[in-house]
Amino acid sequence: MDEIRDAIMTGERGPAAWEALAVPASYRAVTVHRDEENLFEGMAHADKDPRKSLHVDDVPVPDLAAGEALVAVMASAINYNTVWTSIFEPLSTFRFLERYGRLSPETKRHDRPYHVVGSDLAGVVLRTGPGVHLWRPGHEVVAHCLSVELEAADGHNDTMLDPEQRIWGFETNFGGLAELAVVKTNHEARRRRPRLGGERRTRFVRHADGTRERRHARLRRVEPGQGRDLQANGRRAGHRPVHGHRRGVRVLDG
Repeated sequence: MDEIRDAIMTGERGPAAWEALAVPASYRAVTVHRDEENLFEGMAHADKDPRKSLHVDDVPVPDLAAGEALVAVMASAINYNTVWTSIFEPLSTFRFLERYGRLSPETKRHDRPYHVVGSDLAGVVLRTGPGVHLWRPGHEVVAHCLSVELEAADGHNDTMLDPEQRIWGFETNFGGLAELAVVKTNHEARRRRPRLGGERRTRFVRHADGTRERRHARLRRVEPGQGRDLQANGRRAGHRPVHGHRRGVRVLDG
């Protein structure tokens, strides 16, 4: 990992140089453990302390499936998903991993006795899986949290309607609070300089939310005087729901 970190910090390298960097067999990650999912059973919500359930472990680097990338994480963040995971509320995320693991032989990798948490990252692509052509080692990327399979036609116009949508790092494994992370390349975006990774990711998610709100067919059919509830995505959507509010939409905060 030191060699990878040095390569990132020293500046530009060609694709061949990035591909020549050795990927370690394991990496450090923030995890919760399946055998501790009842750690807070019977305790009041306020008494559940994430410091007791979160661990820093060395975990093996997983194989990449089609359409995935292995990213060296340079920035991540704590959000609601991570807090919920750490206190096993409203239910243990190992139930999500078990269900995802039944979807296909490739997703079985996610069902492990530990869960690498984190639904945000900015970093550098190290390796890509089969079928990835747009992304190459050395690309600086940010990743949002929506992971979709996109096999069903429902999600082709709006990924939020994909029946197999999941929150990356919450309902999937190998999240962003780690030295390395596995992401689907369809929820990556290039990091544009000079904007910092965290700022870029925040704007990316906010504007994606706003675009979906404006384009969604059901929202477009709302007329003045009609009621419609619109999730504001934990304040991320910023000013965007105001456009819907003028058409009778009730904005739900959080």
